[in-house]
Amino acid sequence: MRNFDGLARTWHQVGDHLESVTKKLFEAAAGCIEVVVRVAVLVLEERQVDVEHATRFQDASDLGGRDKRLVDMFEDVEREDRVERVVDERQPLIDRQHVDQWVLHDLHLDHVRVTDRLQSAAAVEDHAPARSQLLDYRERVFVEGMVGDNVCRVDVIFGGDFSIDEVHRSAGARKGGTTELARGDGVGEIKRRRLAGREPKMRGKPLPFVGLNDISGLAGRHLPGHFRVVPLLAHWPARAYLSSPRRRQRMDVTVFAPEVIAEHTRDGYWDGESIAERIAAHAATRPNGIAFVGDDDLSVTWREYDEISTGVAAALSQIGLDRGDPLGIMLPDGPTAHVAYVAAEKAGLVAIGIGPRAGLREVAYILRETGTTTLVSLAEHRGTDMHAFVDDIRSLDTPIDRHVVIDHGRGTLTARLDGEPLVIPGVAEATRLLTGRALGPNELFFINSTSGTTGMPKCVMHTQNRWKYFHTKCRQFDPDDVFMVVVPSPFGFGLWMAHFSPTMLGAKTVLTREFDVDATLEAIEQHRVTVLAAVTTQVLMLLASPKLATTDLSSLRIVQSGGERVPFEPAAEFERRSGAKILQFYGSNEAGCVCGTTIDDTTAKRLGTAGRIFPEMHVRLFDDDGNDVTAGGVGRSACKGPGITPGYYGNAEANAKLFRPDGWMYLGDIVQIDEDDYLRVVGRTADFIIRAGQNISAPAVEEEVLGHPRVAMAAVVAMPDPIVGERVCAYVVTSDGGELGVDDLGQFLHSRGVSKSMWPERIVRVDELPRGSGGKVGKAELRADIERRLKDEDFDG
Repeated sequence: MRNFDGLARTWHQVGDHLESVTKKLFEAAAGCIEVVVRVAVLVLEERQVDVEHATRFQDASDLGGRDKRLVDMFEDVEREDRVERVVDERQPLIDRQHVDQWVLHDLHLDHVRVTDRLQSAAAVEDHAPARSQLLDYRERVFVEGMVGDNVCRVDVIFGGDFSIDEVHRSAGARKGGTTELARGDGVGEIKRRRLAGREPKMRGKPLPFVGLNDISGLAGRHLPGHFRVVPLLAHWPARAYLSSPRRRQRMDVTVFAPEVIAEHTRDGYWDGESIAERIAAHAATRPNGIAFVGDDDLSVTWREYDEISTGVAAALSQIGLDRGDPLGIMLPDGPTAHVAYVAAEKAGLVAIGIGPRAGLREVAYILRETGTTTLVSLAEHRGTDMHAFVDDIRSLDTPIDRHVVIDHGRGTLTARLDGEPLVIPGVAEATRLLTGRALGPNELFFINSTSGTTGMPKCVMHTQNRWKYFHTKCRQFDPDDVFMVVVPSPFGFGLWMAHFSPTMLGAKTVLTREFDVDATLEAIEQHRVTVLAAVTTQVLMLLASPKLATTDLSSLRIVQSGGERVPFEPAAEFERRSGAKILQFYGSNEAGCVCGTTIDDTTAKRLGTAGRIFPEMHVRLFDDDGNDVTAGGVGRSACKGPGITPGYYGNAEANAKLFRPDGWMYLGDIVQIDEDDYLRVVGRTADFIIRAGQNISAPAVEEEVLGHPRVAMAAVVAMPDPIVGERVCAYVVTSDGGELGVDDLGQFLHSRGVSKSMWPERIVRVDELPRGSGGKVGKAELRADIERRLKDEDFDG
């Protein structure tokens, strides 16, 4: 074989002198010497391979008997360009078609990196084999190469002269893995066994396994590539597996022009401090102060928040992820999610925040759009086995090839990578590993998605300084406040109120995995919550709960609401019954916060508007033809300022709709601005009912319907009509669970002087309103529902 001898002479030395191999590879890279790697797929099932012998031969002729037949097979593969039957006439695990998909190709070794430390338990230090021997014999080496826009990988694990007891003592006993070293096997011998279905999989099928001595003859196409080697401590002897090509997406974290950064920094809206640095400051000055309280009273101190996130960041930096790579994070609301967000920041990774309610296809879409190759989750999420979930995601043509599962307990966090333990270094070592990786406050650190109520989600880019700026506008909060946030953490409102404002203040935050009315009221009483962050729907649910009357809410002073307008009368009633003041803001995931009410505003302004526009968040109004109608006080809102997003990631078409050619960013709402610069949302651009040519604001109708004493929640949508185009349809949740007639509601609205054009012409009572992943009412679902009902009824108006 043309390339077999040289490759074998290189690889056999790893067992004895890993450093010398590294030197040779660097020399090869420096001289642009091409190293051709071919891998023949073998089935090693139920047979033993003498790995020691296979890794130490000097020439193919040194192999005898069984191993000589392997060499013969390699030659057949190269000569005939096909996979032959292997030892004992067993068929390969995969056929030739799959080999074409999964082979490693001709490669240029242009960078090699080896570890100078063990990533294992401290017990290794006291073990008989020297550290150098463990490094020589127990290294797992990932070899990754760029092939165009794809990355191919071979994972090589070197065996050695250790008994099963030594392996278990040094690396920990493995349970449920894909291979195991049987007691008494002898030097380097290995049995390949399938256990617990944990084999690496691609498109639902196990990936092929090969031995170290097989890395010499894989048939397949030859493409140029560039490789790097990243070693990790292994738990088993020599083997390797191949993964399919995957799209690698290293993001450009510089998303704002230097002049934009300079302008907002000069004006005092942006600065140079990151959230991770603010957490470290709290850890130094108040280490035992509580940062988060989660379900089951799991609490995280500022010191734990800092140290655990640092350890996780270091672990992530050692699994082949580089600065600027995306990291998918799909975690329920709670302390663990925020630890993961900060860990990503410290590791220089762009967190891809996925909503806890996101379904399989939505998750797959987001991962594809962002080119995310690694997903972080719990083992089980909302009753779903995440191992199976990730397998399903991989089947949907996503680039995911790593799955990190974390388990967060009191003061500790453990992790597993694709089923195997992922060692989390101590603080000192982790800090060393993270040198130069952390993201700055003006760099892309987070991507989340639109709520999905208007179609497939768009991926919104965020920098930290955007959200820190919003915090500066909330002067009604202080460090002694106790926050409770019941909106999803990955979205704009949740990021602001759970990840940024409490951290900037050093305040405690109470979080729950799922919003539950009674549990929320109990937590407010138990933890003496002073600030509650909730969307309108949640406020109305709290108001409708009988438990509200028996809960001690005396500590609660502010309910920060947003996402949708809070109807005046229910809001006033909640204030009367709770003693808290409801504050509203107007903005979006893309624009952040454009305006907001304060505790000093009058009741009419506080509950009847979205607040006064922040001077630096300039707002203009445009008509449907793009003409500036700001002077008229009503129009489609657009803004500029230090709070707006850089845009949607990788979506030029959506960005062209989001931003006007002159740089103003649309918010998608029709608003009214009074003479004091207080803003009131009249409706969304897509939230009008056009009846016989008249525009009817759905939010305005909702507010009137919610004034009915038996209506707890309401959502109004357009109902298609062949005569007038659209009619008003109201979906309602009644407080007593009974039906509400059109005539009864009409009489009530008439008594209030409401124009008849705003009376709903159909009422659908439901037990609950559908909500999108961001907490907003899913009006797209309601519109689809009424269309189905009309079709079934053959409704003719």
